[in-house]
Amino acid sequence: MMFVPFVSFLARITLCFICVPGLLHSSECSAVIVDGEYLNISLANYNVTFEAGRVIKDTKELLPFSTINLNVIKIPETVRFIIVQAHAFLYNITLSYNAVLNPHSFINGTNLGLVQLIDRNQSTAEFYIQNPNPIPNVSVLITVQGYGEEDPIPGGCNMEFSVEIAPYLITSFTESVIIVDSQPASAPVPRDRAPVVCESQQVHHEMYHMFLTERDFTCDSYFGALLKMMTVQDVQSNGKKVSEPVEGSQMRRIYSAYPGTGSVYAVIARSGISATAYVPSLTYACSALYWTDSCDVLNTTFSGVLCAVIFFLGLFVSLFGHQFFKTEIFLLGFLSGGLISYIILAVFSTYSSSVIMVLSVLLGLCFGALWLGFWWCYGIPVCSVLLATLTLGFVVAAVAAYGWLGDVDVLRTDFNFWMVFACIVLLVPVVFLSLIQKANMISCAVLGAYAVIIPIDHYIGSNLKYIIVNVVRRATVGDFRMAIVDPPFQVKDAVLCAIWIAHAIIGVAIQWYKQRGKPPFPPPPNMRLRIPFRRRRFVCAATAATERTPLLPDAGIPPVRIPYITTSDGNDDVFESPEHSSSNFSFFKRWQQSA
Repeated sequence: MMFVPFVSFLARITLCFICVPGLLHSSECSAVIVDGEYLNISLANYNVTFEAGRVIKDTKELLPFSTINLNVIKIPETVRFIIVQAHAFLYNITLSYNAVLNPHSFINGTNLGLVQLIDRNQSTAEFYIQNPNPIPNVSVLITVQGYGEEDPIPGGCNMEFSVEIAPYLITSFTESVIIVDSQPASAPVPRDRAPVVCESQQVHHEMYHMFLTERDFTCDSYFGALLKMMTVQDVQSNGKKVSEPVEGSQMRRIYSAYPGTGSVYAVIARSGISATAYVPSLTYACSALYWTDSCDVLNTTFSGVLCAVIFFLGLFVSLFGHQFFKTEIFLLGFLSGGLISYIILAVFSTYSSSVIMVLSVLLGLCFGALWLGFWWCYGIPVCSVLLATLTLGFVVAAVAAYGWLGDVDVLRTDFNFWMVFACIVLLVPVVFLSLIQKANMISCAVLGAYAVIIPIDHYIGSNLKYIIVNVVRRATVGDFRMAIVDPPFQVKDAVLCAIWIAHAIIGVAIQWYKQRGKPPFPPPPNMRLRIPFRRRRFVCAATAATERTPLLPDAGIPPVRIPYITTSDGNDDVFESPEHSSSNFSFFKRWQQSA
């Protein structure tokens, strides 16, 4: 099994040139703070008129089972409310209003935030941060933001979360999607006016998200990404706005999961000309503590062997697929049959994922054998190349869905999406209908080149593998039709795309060079059995075997039967020898002479 070390070595070399510089900035995140210590953050000279939402931050490390008392002091009279945030790296912490955890006064998690309304003559506010973990120190980013009377209160119309005002986001994820929930904001609440009823408020919400560098699990990048999405201006500058859902709750967004690539989510509430940012949330769609096990799509020895096999099969198909036509037919049949079988089993069966994978492989082998048998029996190049071009069309449609098609609102409906997807799939065979040989070469080169970059993609942590995975998710995961696909496209992805294109071009050139002066397609394997049969059945086929066969047969060879249509009743033999028809010919001759 020298394949696996070779592919791993090749991927690590690529990793050195692409992503190592981004991993060399790990450092200690903060200073240690002991249990019971007070942390004071001052808002002196805080001007909400010109700098509402400005972040005042501090970073600390909490000891196990420790609690710190956070005091916000010197709050100006112009500040109507403050948002206190506590973001923990990797481990859950607790943020509360009181030292004793009373119901509806505290929250747990990694990205926390609470709102405190400031009354007249109030200049201080008190919060508590606890580390309930019996593990080493937890790094925590603590921030305070102040807003004025004209700013909407994030989460002020909360009806579901555990505290009365919930400015934070609740983020959860599965293997396929990330779900981000938030609560509606309330309109501005001036001190001298009664609050407006939530049902009659006109507060508009905007959702944004931003990706971290792929496979970057460092403390500095974690806190740095959160700081880039804390203020309204930063969210608009660094984040990408997502569209509103066509159905379901307007305060929920569903995103496609890309495990191992961190993503930050933020919400902006707007009321008139004023705007407020919610507490941002960050997730890796996996456990960053055990990222080698949960942040990798393929994390077993079998998966490593599978990556190596895919790498070398892709290399073979991209460079020599058309030359070894029968092998190509079997591999394409195996790929298509396995993929279709996996989707059908995942939708209509209750088997586990491992059982579905094994059954898909077995059914793929059967389909590959059947497709090869079809070529063996009939040897029709158009039909055999049709599967190659359909597979190429599937990849082209998957690229379109990965790039922009998946986020078009009108295509959220399954019927619309799959109709457009099918049209793109069928368009490729139609385009290459008159170029059968070239179509087969291009299909082999493109599909083989994609198979080459997939193992490298897995080892370096890029996301081009999700070109196919997202299509499978759309077919098998019910909520994925509402998911925002919007994939990360970073340096590693761009390099692999360039390698994909270059490899495909080289593959087409090599196959075209090797096929010069040769028949476009090899004869079917059973042609050797057909030729003797045809020679025994048709005498003329035996007398015209080569270019050296004389045009006029020798006298010893019996004359060939010639077609002649008789007029006799009940005679169905339309091929009669000259001996049988000589009387008829003599009759016509005598009739012509007498005439």
